[in-house]
Amino acid sequence: MTSGFHGHLKAGFIPVRSWLFLSGEPKITMTRTLAFPVAVMVSLLGSIVVEPSYAAGMNTQTYSPDYDKCMDKSGGVTAEMLDCASAELSLQDKKLNAAYQALMRKSTDEEKTALRDSQRGWLAYRTASCKLTMIFGGGGTMDLIAASSCNLDETARRVFFLESLLAE
Repeated sequence: MTSGFHGHLKAGFIPVRSWLFLSGEPKITMTRTLAFPVAVMVSLLGSIVVEPSYAAGMNTQTYSPDYDKCMDKSGGVTAEMLDCASAELSLQDKKLNAAYQALMRKSTDEEKTALRDSQRGWLAYRTASCKLTMIFGGGGTMDLIAASSCNLDETARRVFFLESLLAE
């Protein structure tokens, strides 16, 4: 059983330090903050309730086999990893645009308006979320990889979502 700080991290809880003075000596105790697990649960439950067909396969990765090969070949070199992610993002962006256009062609005027509004909202969300990922990264080249991965992950999820709407 894992205990202490790392045990809390592995359990999905964010540790919060509070100082207690017992017998004149400072002691650090950990309390669990439920914000992170609750946010994850709400987002997952929201997806399941609102979009059952989407939620059924939402853990499915939609990356190309070339992406995995490229990342394996990169050897952990930041520039090469970013090149792999950039190439895959380009591919995912083409898939996203194709799914979006196909949905627009088959949609009613009301559906087109909703789709357009949803897409604009999603673009703003993706931009803000991935910027936040980079800002909270703490500096360094890993921030670039984290932001790139965020863009790629969010785009792949959106492709999957739009393609699931096409299948309905």
